[in-house]
Amino acid sequence: MNVNFNEVLNKFEPKGVSDLLIGVDSNGELHSHHFLHRNSLLITGTVGSGKSITMNQLVLSGMFNNTPKDIKFAFYDPKKVEYAVYEDSPFLIKNIMYEIEEFREYLVELTAIIDKRMKQIVDTETMDIERYNKYAKENDLEQLPYIITVIDEIADVYYINPEIQEQLIRIIKKASEVGIYFIIGTQTPRRDVINGTLKDNIPSRIAMKAATQIESMNTIDEVGAEQLNGLGEMIYKFGGRSELLQSSCVSDENIETLNDYLNTKYSI
Repeated sequence: MNVNFNEVLNKFEPKGVSDLLIGVDSNGELHSHHFLHRNSLLITGTVGSGKSITMNQLVLSGMFNNTPKDIKFAFYDPKKVEYAVYEDSPFLIKNIMYEIEEFREYLVELTAIIDKRMKQIVDTETMDIERYNKYAKENDLEQLPYIITVIDEIADVYYINPEIQEQLIRIIKKASEVGIYFIIGTQTPRRDVINGTLKDNIPSRIAMKAATQIESMNTIDEVGAEQLNGLGEMIYKFGGRSELLQSSCVSDENIETLNDYLNTKYSI
């Protein structure tokens, strides 16, 4: 199925700031991932599966449907090629990170942001970021932007600095209510990369074309991803449910054009 990116982007009607586009089903219905309700997202897929395209689609839908005051993104891109196009984006909370030390420092900064936000939410008795922002708007206070961090390849993080895994899990465990989430990708869904602790804390997962049944099981706890076509087809699993979806075709030109439009729209 060939799904036009511009068509689905203009058709998509998010149900909240953190509701980002995933793809379409066989009936042409749009599907999304609402981070506030479903937390962080894990995406796996072999080379050529459409994993990077799907991750870009999520990001671009978030940027297109919101303002830089509503949502911010951060990228850890050790390959230095996948997300360089976003370097000048007004939606960045931090410059694109290419080195592991930059990412480690960022996680420290993120922990401080979480602690501050938790205090703000507790002090206002608002329970989560959605209710806090409603309270802030009604009381003329500054609203909190959602923050989504994109990790292109989690295996690189673990191999270079295994201690970061524990730090990352600690953040994921307590970050959801304060509007901080992760999109974590990998081409190597082995058990030493996607272990039980990571899966327990990220129950929402997307499996794109897998090399084997084992890789499919490691990602979504069921076989089937090894049979996908490798052209953006995916199995999206959340809340015990599985959906077969198709990502749109996001070209480099789409990404550059939309980024240029957003940079101009929100330029100071």
